[in-house]
Amino acid sequence: MGPRLTSNWLYHRLIFGGLCGLLLVLPLLPNRVPLRGILISLTPAAYILLVLFPQAGRGLFGLGYGALTPLLIGSLCLLWGLVAAGWYRLVRG
Repeated sequence: MGPRLTSNWLYHRLIFGGLCGLLLVLPLLPNRVPLRGILISLTPAAYILLVLFPQAGRGLFGLGYGALTPLLIGSLCLLWGLVAAGWYRLVRG
């Protein structure tokens, strides 16, 4: 299951990660951190489930990995969104 660590693989993830991080600077619900984190987490979850997994041949929503894959991806993206929105709120002041 481990990927080959090529420059193309790394570049793709760095660019996508940076674009997801830029979602934090949008003036979207600035005083509602949990809701903002939930909304921000929808973008990477949708991309992973609807684009990356089908391209990898694992089917829509990654069901080729198992029935709980969408739940796991959604949970991890939600955790990322909540932590990122909270962190951004703290450092922004």
